[in-house]
Amino acid sequence: MTASTLEQRIKAEFDARAQRIRQSQEAHATEARARETRMVKFSEVCEGLHSLVQPRIEAFGRAFGKQVKITPTITPGERSATIVFMTDLANMTLTVRMAPDADITKLVMEYDLLILPMYFEYDRHARLETPLDHIDREAVAQWLDDRIISCVKSYLAIQDNEFYLRRVAKTPSVKPAS
Repeated sequence: MTASTLEQRIKAEFDARAQRIRQSQEAHATEARARETRMVKFSEVCEGLHSLVQPRIEAFGRAFGKQVKITPTITPGERSATIVFMTDLANMTLTVRMAPDADITKLVMEYDLLILPMYFEYDRHARLETPLDHIDREAVAQWLDDRIISCVKSYLAIQDNEFYLRRVAKTPSVKPAS
């Protein structure tokens, strides 16, 4: 093997590496554009579901009046409502969230309910996934309605739970919620 042949082979290896880097960069750029397009789709889906979700959250809030504080959060990658219950019996925080999955091909809706102290079993977490390209509004509405009713049942269970009532009765300045 001559020096010029070796130099050509070395150059070919460097060129091949440079080509792989260019291809990888192009693939990353293409995927970044595709992700950006899917994020736009996610935002459009959220906007479309706003008229379905907001009235339900507001109706839930009206049912509890001043006992709840609702805090909406909107970011490019998530829409959520955090509902904090003002009760002497327990600390309750409900979060309903919409976000895309990791590939931004599905809408992920999550329900997280935290009750402290916890003296009984309740539905703490639920998740619904649906393709961004085919949102079943009826399924989303039913899922959200079922989660809200589950939270209401948990709240009412606290009101009748002897452990919570005893806990409050031990505190002289606090009266049980009615």
